[in-house]
Amino acid sequence: MKDVLNQTKTSFVCVGTAYEVSLEEKVNSNGDECIMGSIILRVPGGTQRFRVYSNKFYKTGKNAGKLHYLYNALVSAYNWNTEINGNGGEPTRVMLKGEFDINDYASTTSNRVVSALDFRTKSITHRVPEDTEDGMIMEFDGICTKFAPEIKDDEETGRLVGQFMAVNYNGQVIPIDFVVEKEGAELVVDGDSEIEALCVGQTRTTVSMDVRHTTQGVAKAPVKKAVFGKSHGPKMVDTPREIVEYVLTSYDYEAVKEPEDEDENSVWINPKTVAEAVKQRRIHLEELEQSLKDGTAAKSNNTQRKTNAASSALNMAKNASRPSTPINEDPFNGVNVDDVFGGLM
Repeated sequence: MKDVLNQTKTSFVCVGTAYEVSLEEKVNSNGDECIMGSIILRVPGGTQRFRVYSNKFYKTGKNAGKLHYLYNALVSAYNWNTEINGNGGEPTRVMLKGEFDINDYASTTSNRVVSALDFRTKSITHRVPEDTEDGMIMEFDGICTKFAPEIKDDEETGRLVGQFMAVNYNGQVIPIDFVVEKEGAELVVDGDSEIEALCVGQTRTTVSMDVRHTTQGVAKAPVKKAVFGKSHGPKMVDTPREIVEYVLTSYDYEAVKEPEDEDENSVWINPKTVAEAVKQRRIHLEELEQSLKDGTAAKSNNTQRKTNAASSALNMAKNASRPSTPINEDPFNGVNVDDVFGGLM
C-alpha cells in the first residue's frame, strides 16, 4: 500500500575496543529476569555508546525457556578488560551488531529537546578477525528528504549535506543527517553511466554511511597579559567536544521506482506519506518542548511512550493487519537518557 510507511532496514556494525561496561541484572516490570545498561567502545576519533538489554530466557519460539544468547553474551562482558576500571592491560576488542532508531526526549539537564540516533545491540562477539578495521558502519533503506552544498562562513566547502529518513516498526520516520566528502560529491550530484544521481524524494536501498568521530576543542594557547598574583585554580581550557558525522559512502545503483500496482510488495517510500509522518513528528517534539516549559519533563517518561505511539496512529490505522509491536520489552524506548546514564550521552 502506497499510503503506509513500512519498516525499513536499519542496521549497524561496530568494531572497537572496550572503553566502559555498565550493566545491571534485575527483574523487569513483567517479573522477568533481565540485564540492561550500556557498552562504550573506543573507535577511531572517539567513543561510541550502545544501549543493551536482554531477558534472561527466551519467551517464545523453539527456544522458549532457554538461556537467551544475548543475555549470556552480556554476562561475559563482565570479563572484558576495559579502559575505565580495567586492569591496565590491552582492552578487549569487540564487534557489536544491531539496529538503530531515533530517541527523542526532553532533557532537564540541558533544558532542551534532544534527538539522537539510538543504537540497540542485537549481537556481541569478542572474536574479531585481525584484518577487520576498527570503526562503525550503518546500512539502511530510506528516502532522501534534503540535499544541498555545505556552506560555512558564507562559502561552499565542496562537501554536500543532506538528510535521509528511514522508518521504524511503528511507522515513525528516523531522520539521519549526512555529509558527502568532496571526492564523492560530483558523482552523487551528477551520477554516471551506471549510478543514478541522487535527488530529493528518491528511495534508495542499501544506503551505507560511516559513523566518524572527531574531537574539537583544545587547551587555550597562552597569551601575554598583566599578572597581579598567583592563581591557585584550574587552568582555563576549551572543553574538548566530540563531533559525530554520518558520512555517505554508497547506495544501490538506481533509485527504487514507484510501483504501478498498489498491492505490489515494494520498498518504495511514498514522499507524501513521509510528509505526513514528519508533521506528526513535529507535534511530538513540540509536546516535549512544552513539557520543559511546564516543568513536567522529569515526569514525562511514560507519557513520551504514549506520544510516540500516538504520533504513528495514522500509519497504524492504515495498516491494521500489522502484528502488535515486538518492543522486546525494551525499557529504554522513549526514555530520557539523562536519567538512565547520568547525562553522559
